[in-house]
Amino acid sequence: MKIIKTLIVGFSTIILGAAMAHSANAEEKRLALLMANQDYPSEVGKLSNTHRDAAMIEASLKTLGYQITKVLDADSDGMDQAITNFERAIEAEAADGDDVVVFVYASMHGATAQVDGRARNFLLPAKESISTPGQLIRKGIRVDHLIQGLSASSAKAVVLVSDACRNELEQSFSKSTTKGFVPVRAQSGVVVAYATAPGSTTPDDGLFARVLAEELLEEERKASFAMLETIEEVAKQRAIDGQPYMTSGGLPDWFCFNKCPSDQLLTENEAIALGQALSSNSIAKLQEFRTRFPQSNFLDLIDTRIANVGPRNLKLTVKRIECLLADDEGPFNTVDMRKMFVSAKLTSSVQPMILYDWKNGEKGFSTGDKLNVNQSIEFLYDPRVDETIALTAEMIDGDPVGDDERGGFKDRAFPIDRIGQEQTFNISSRDFSFNIVYQFDEG
Repeated sequence: MKIIKTLIVGFSTIILGAAMAHSANAEEKRLALLMANQDYPSEVGKLSNTHRDAAMIEASLKTLGYQITKVLDADSDGMDQAITNFERAIEAEAADGDDVVVFVYASMHGATAQVDGRARNFLLPAKESISTPGQLIRKGIRVDHLIQGLSASSAKAVVLVSDACRNELEQSFSKSTTKGFVPVRAQSGVVVAYATAPGSTTPDDGLFARVLAEELLEEERKASFAMLETIEEVAKQRAIDGQPYMTSGGLPDWFCFNKCPSDQLLTENEAIALGQALSSNSIAKLQEFRTRFPQSNFLDLIDTRIANVGPRNLKLTVKRIECLLADDEGPFNTVDMRKMFVSAKLTSSVQPMILYDWKNGEKGFSTGDKLNVNQSIEFLYDPRVDETIALTAEMIDGDPVGDDERGGFKDRAFPIDRIGQEQTFNISSRDFSFNIVYQFDEG
């Protein structure tokens, strides 16, 4: 039974499928289907660069030894027939004992429509008048059906690039349709990547095709690495609402466009984590990847994405205080918690923010006790600024907490990282030792 692995890098959307290994003595046969539509009626919206996009991809694939079928400005029947003929060619080559490697590229308009209560992605054929959701469903080419057909074929590796969802689409037809595509959910063995954010569109400027065409020719790189380099380069040149991203279920090590590297550049676990981080558009996920893979080759990509996330609200919560030592020289071995408070101060702010004041807390706090606090403050965080937050714990009208003679740790700076994870800082003196457990969360 053949096992298919898939990478979808969409809108551009890409699917990479592969068996677990090459056949022992088979010859590799590379087939490509390039479809580019720009001859649309005015009510749909004409395009001007899709033929050029396909030509750039064609030039690179020819260099890589692909046998290419190119279809320009096909209507609904023409696209369907081209896909059917291509699937037959795959089976014919596989029947001869070849290991078939497939690349499919579609540069055109794309839109999403509700089908049986679920959003489905459609490629729009040329020359067709499509002004209602029904026409889109009847005349459009369903991307999931295209994926299923290629995944079920005898190809050992499949790459599908759907460079669709152009800004120039004149309408979204109704409330049940949208210009942008919806994300394809990653499953085991599947990598999903998008050249633009879910529900967004991309300019008809050829950027993704140009970058992809260049990256395909780079030698000694795995296919997953080539795609990630494409994503990174496009991300640098796109607005925040059109950022590419990926989710991953893993790719086979042997799949390369132009020679495989002699050493491993990207482990499967790293590829999966990287895809999840990039797809989340979450500072927490991005920083988590940095923590897990500090030697990754893709930290620049992670940092670029963090910077492009832009300012957002974060919440700092003091979750609890754990007493490790409480006045062991005193008669009751307790701390009067009504005299203690914790504050926080951003490096960019003037006044500290009181996180919690224990004036209503329990008076006696002994060694081993835990005080649940769960008090929060919210602040605006800009990841593009190298900002820290200073936490201060002080005793009022009493002994200082810690070794700062002013009554606690003043301006003890902590990086704003590990969002969504509990963190601890310790405050100790001769008589007291506390762990303050805190956590950053996205607002």
